[in-house]
Amino acid sequence: MKLKTLWNKFIVETVGPYSTGLQLEKKFGLESAAVLNHIYKNKPTGENALGVWLDKKFVTNAIWDAIRRRKANIADALNETLHVFFDKRAYSTVKICDLACGYSNYLVENLKHYNNDRLEIEFIDKDIKSQYELREPLRAFKNVKTSFRRSDITNDRTYDFVGAPDIMILSGYFDTICKDEVQIEYILRQVYNSLNPEGYFIFTTQNTDYNIKTVDELFEDYSNKKVQKEEKDIDKIRNMAEIAGFQILSEKIDSENRYCVYVATKA
Repeated sequence: MKLKTLWNKFIVETVGPYSTGLQLEKKFGLESAAVLNHIYKNKPTGENALGVWLDKKFVTNAIWDAIRRRKANIADALNETLHVFFDKRAYSTVKICDLACGYSNYLVENLKHYNNDRLEIEFIDKDIKSQYELREPLRAFKNVKTSFRRSDITNDRTYDFVGAPDIMILSGYFDTICKDEVQIEYILRQVYNSLNPEGYFIFTTQNTDYNIKTVDELFEDYSNKKVQKEEKDIDKIRNMAEIAGFQILSEKIDSENRYCVYVATKA
């Protein structure tokens, strides 16, 4: 094991408890909503100067930069599609459905610009914790009609909507959670059949996976080309979306070529 790797492990084990980000990682896990929200904020904090120093190294990691850019690209895509509907419909409601929503920070932040009664949002996730994590921040937006449904997006009943959604979002699911092509095809077909004929589907894919297994690996130099990474065939998912009947209108990608955000409509 390299000396630098051993040093990173030592720092994480000794100083880690003073870093807010590493405290959250130990308590909830690296891919938890709590850690993701801390990364989104991008404001290092800790119990003392050492903790803040390590937390800065944690939250400013290049890997998280790509995740923050993905969030910004989703927000941009959502703003663009919302404006289309608001221009078309002067007084009617726009319905949004966030599938496998997790902690939908991008949606909550966008509501700051659209806190009115013309928005109706349904959050769907199989994990009940997502609903509890979202309830508190959503209280600030009393004019927006929100609802939660506990359901797995691989279940037919998930797509029983009262009124077709105008915008459907699926972020992070094709990136890391679902690798089964049969399931991906199923979800794409269900979204296509559920969506308003003039609606938009916003989804993400992951181009590169750095195969992070332990938190100390985050402190490696990822600008080094020797670092283990896996290049993914994202065109396959795009092609599957087109076969399902979607037309890709736009794609946004971060400078590191890690995550792509697509906006699609029915062809």
